[in-house]
Amino acid sequence: MLNSPERLEVKNLSKAYQLPVLKNLEFAALPGETIAITGPSGSGKSTLLNLLGRLEYADSGEIYLGGVNITGLQKEELYNYRNKMVGFVFQEHFLLPQCTALENVLLAALPAGEGGPAEKKAVQLLNKLGLSSKLDSFPAKLSGGERQRVAIARALLNSPKLLLCDEPTGNLDAANGKLVVDIFLEIAQAEKVIVLMATHNLELAAKFKTVFRLADGMLEKV
Repeated sequence: MLNSPERLEVKNLSKAYQLPVLKNLEFAALPGETIAITGPSGSGKSTLLNLLGRLEYADSGEIYLGGVNITGLQKEELYNYRNKMVGFVFQEHFLLPQCTALENVLLAALPAGEGGPAEKKAVQLLNKLGLSSKLDSFPAKLSGGERQRVAIARALLNSPKLLLCDEPTGNLDAANGKLVVDIFLEIAQAEKVIVLMATHNLELAAKFKTVFRLADGMLEKV
């Protein structure tokens, strides 16, 4: 299983702006594994997630997902990677206020033009996340926890192999934060998705299988 072709593998990953942010990071994760990244503000947690999602470019090193070296992807391959292999959940839900909960989830399917099948799956995801009565509700009518669950459904619509979550509970109260993390853990187990979450909340981080602390550009297992 350690050589699973579906695993995530990070090798010698480095990134600097004016100063080094990440220094030769190395770790791996198998399908269904959950990893929490903790550390002080400005330590590079968001940068690491952005590199894994290829929203930013690494200065050096390699990232493999499903046997594919994503650091070398260009144009159409990179577009397909972001759309089909990775799901993003941020601290801000980034829902369109003029769209209903269901329509916001379906936005993830627009590039693929899947239509009917995508709508059926979107409804199933929203039902599973406890939002069966909110399909036609606009974001302004949803609570903070409900809006974040809509964002999670959107991230899962295209069945990603990797779910990247950047402070997803930062704007939520304790009860909703715990609910969201429990959803991530259930998703990882049921769908065999690798879940990485950057967080300041050590109590929530402790629920994940692996916890790293990122400081001075280095990862230390907690």
